[in-house]
Amino acid sequence: MKQPNATFVSVLFAALAVSSTLADDAPATQPSSPPKLTIVSAASKARAAAMLGKVGSLVGQWDLVKENGKVADHAGSIVFAKTSGGTAVREIMLPGTKFEMTNLYHMNGPDMVCTHYCAAGNQPRMICTDPAADGTSFTFRLESATNVVDESQSVMAELTLKVSADGQTLIEDWRNLEGGEIKGHEVFELKRHVEASPAPTAAPTAKP
Repeated sequence: MKQPNATFVSVLFAALAVSSTLADDAPATQPSSPPKLTIVSAASKARAAAMLGKVGSLVGQWDLVKENGKVADHAGSIVFAKTSGGTAVREIMLPGTKFEMTNLYHMNGPDMVCTHYCAAGNQPRMICTDPAADGTSFTFRLESATNVVDESQSVMAELTLKVSADGQTLIEDWRNLEGGEIKGHEVFELKRHVEASPAPTAAPTAKP
């Protein structure tokens, strides 16, 4: 095997040494600045209980009441569940259907936030600054929205939750923004799901 030329080897090592020196002398790449966080004052335990705690009391399945007054089947239900160590409540609307959507509730300082993950592909963030005086009604109003690709796109702009005194009925009142105007208005009445009682079994016939 032919040995490499000694001059060539010397030049190669000299070039590598120069490259190393230049790399050492180059200014270090500065890390990007982290985003500035917005600091809020934590809600008192009493306020968090009166707001997110009330939404948390909705945990379970709720059935949509149809126009004839009867409750719908599973396809017409809504399910609430606590998540993230109880600091958030997840609502799944019409689970298992092509219309399934998610709402996520949590506190942000003294206010309660609802982000609606709409089937239209946008995500409006709505804020409730104060519950109703009786503590059973919460109105969330649009603060911002992500993935809105056109001004004419429909975006949910307001949601009011109203819980009955006995905690067995829930009203959801939705209003949407379209072309800069409030146009849509949908109201859903829901009843807390009650498991059907098993059919009674016939008593065994006594043998003669």
